[in-house]
Amino acid sequence: MVNWIAEQLKQKGYSDAAIAGILGNIAVETGGSYDYQQQQYGGGPGRGLFQMEGGMLDAYRKYLEQNKLPDGARTQIDFVDMLLKSGEQYDIGAGHRQKIANAFSQGNPELATAEFSDRFLRPNPKKAHMQKRMKSANAWWEQK
Repeated sequence: MVNWIAEQLKQKGYSDAAIAGILGNIAVETGGSYDYQQQQYGGGPGRGLFQMEGGMLDAYRKYLEQNKLPDGARTQIDFVDMLLKSGEQYDIGAGHRQKIANAFSQGNPELATAEFSDRFLRPNPKKAHMQKRMKSANAWWEQK
């Protein structure tokens, strides 16, 4: 599944460093399952590859309904891609989008990992597991 996700991101124009950063985050968010149906451990509200919750999860559900799409890995990736590029449906903020885009263009998987985590996913800092995110991103980066 991880290679399929990487290929989807590549087709959308993401650099290898950006792909590594996104995959490193997905690895932690899904506990390494890369399962689009992953529910947050401990019964929390997070769902999917990106553990969407709150307003983002509501916007995703509305996106599915408006476009008559099924939930799936592809639709989750498409939705996140849209948010990163345009902010339609749910705006993460132009400043965040620009800083993530800048990080993705630097060729540094650790910078891409940190910016995607901090500015897009925004996990609780006490539970962010940034070392694990970096380790997963670097593992993909080294084998690409």
